[in-house]
Amino acid sequence: AVCAAASKACLETIISNKLWENAERQGKRFRERLVHPAIKNIRGMGLLMALEFDSFDQCKAIIDTCIAKGLITDWFLFASHCLRIAPPLNITDRDVEKACDLILEAIDQNSY
Repeated sequence: AVCAAASKACLETIISNKLWENAERQGKRFRERLVHPAIKNIRGMGLLMALEFDSFDQCKAIIDTCIAKGLITDWFLFASHCLRIAPPLNITDRDVEKACDLILEAIDQNSY
């Protein structure tokens, strides 16, 4: 019963705040900002994205740098050469800009 109540409250919040619209808009912002020769591809939809790199080693170094700078991210178990982007649905413009800046800095520091 507690899980169902939590799920219901979550869905009501998403609907009443139209968070799917923010997810679509902010996902586009991420894609527009995250342009770098080391990024081979950006896959995903809305705010659930994967940045594809050449190798796990490169991706891991970028992730470690992001974490050291305060940006929490990880790789995918099924695609260890891809950095995961999965922010909250209510992420702000300012937070997207900051996240993109940190990711691009981490890529620059770890590109071969």
